[in-house]
Amino acid sequence: MDQTIVEVGDGSRTVVGSEIAADPEALRAFCAQERERNRILKQERDTLNGIEAASS
Repeated sequence: MDQTIVEVGDGSRTVVGSEIAADPEALRAFCAQERERNRILKQERDTLNGIEAASS
């Protein structure tokens, strides 16, 4: 399986299979999902960092 590094659109990159990279619609959908996942992960990190700061 060939892989390609793609820009997700939020400053991050990820690796996708060549079949997704070759399909613009599938790539757009994949990147949208990754941006949402990254947004949620950042929100969770910020919350945990706030809890940690408040408890020290």
